[in-house]
Amino acid sequence: MIINKTRCSLALILIFFCSSGLLMAQHTVVSRVWTPTWAAAMQTAEPEMHSPNITFEDQSVRNVIRIRVGGSKVRVHLSNLFGQEPLHLQNVTAGISYHDDHLIEGSVHPLLFGGKPDVEIPAGSAAVSDPVDWDVPSDSLLAVSFYVQHFHGWITFHRSSYEISYTNEGKVSDSAQWKNAKKIPSWYFVSGIDVLTPHSHPVVVAIGDSITEGACSVPNAEHRWSDILTARLNENASTRDFVVLNEGIGGNRVVKDSAGPSLLARLDRDVLSQSGVRTVILLEGINDIGRTVIPRQTGDAVTADEIIAGYQTVLDKLHRKHIRVIGATVTPFKGAFYFSEDGEKMRQKLNAWIRAKGHFDAVADFDMAARDPKLPDHIAARYDCGDHLHPNDDGYRVLGRSIDLRLLAPSGK
Repeated sequence: MIINKTRCSLALILIFFCSSGLLMAQHTVVSRVWTPTWAAAMQTAEPEMHSPNITFEDQSVRNVIRIRVGGSKVRVHLSNLFGQEPLHLQNVTAGISYHDDHLIEGSVHPLLFGGKPDVEIPAGSAAVSDPVDWDVPSDSLLAVSFYVQHFHGWITFHRSSYEISYTNEGKVSDSAQWKNAKKIPSWYFVSGIDVLTPHSHPVVVAIGDSITEGACSVPNAEHRWSDILTARLNENASTRDFVVLNEGIGGNRVVKDSAGPSLLARLDRDVLSQSGVRTVILLEGINDIGRTVIPRQTGDAVTADEIIAGYQTVLDKLHRKHIRVIGATVTPFKGAFYFSEDGEKMRQKLNAWIRAKGHFDAVADFDMAARDPKLPDHIAARYDCGDHLHPNDDGYRVLGRSIDLRLLAPSGK
């Protein structure tokens, strides 16, 4: 009996410690979350500027993409949003690039879709790869590559990436260096990359037109204003975990479809579909102004009040999701091909509304940062890339530095 009681006591003690250990383990489990580390706004070729039909025949494509946050797993978003026929991609892989057509040896990972190495994306649809176990470092250049045997029709891409990618003839192995690869200025079919991280990262979405996209900036230099903002956030202890996604489209408009769907039409896809979005920085309106005064086609014209109503619709929709919206004032454009005095009056009206209290949650005064103090309807010569509309790299630098980080910090400090 004594032996039995002792055994029972020991058993109870073991059960107690095992149960305590399980409870402790449950409390120390690290929850991991999918974080968007890169995204690009999808568009199709504009019929008035290009043929919307693009043909791929027996070609490999390598999209080179800068990600800002690393993680323990990776998944890639592919899109055939504007396609009118199925898109069949083969040999889809991701690896780390040297910033050219070479990949770091041993870094290439096959991407599977439902366990299969190929994926067929129906017209108007998208696909997400299976998660890949991969400790990818922060601030890496990822190369997302695939082979296209045949595709002809309306393309889904981001036309002006300001990051050099590549295409090559035939099915090229990712383990080999691409020889005689052709440089391309666009990202094809790739719309986003997520990484699995130990905790959530506050996401800032920069959305707008070519000035957000980075027009005139040096390719591969990461000198867009969103890149400058990212660098500043990384240097600040209270904002180091932030991720900035650039959802700019050159030629984009607030209320009318132009280069890609309008801001109103793409807000759900490019902002609300992203996880962890805390803040949106909105810079858009100059193309609505320019194409009203110098229309390319019937129906281009809008009024300043219609643009403002578009801003309000964006604010209402994002505020319902508890997302802060920073309004960036529209930058000067006198001397640009579509400048007019009537257009300048529209710009002044928009900026007055953006700056007024009770509309945006905060203001990034890009107009003040970029303009010539003596000629306030002109972009300053030292910031002008030459077309009197887009900043040069120094201009993007001053825009990125003009944003008060206290507007983005978790505590507001």
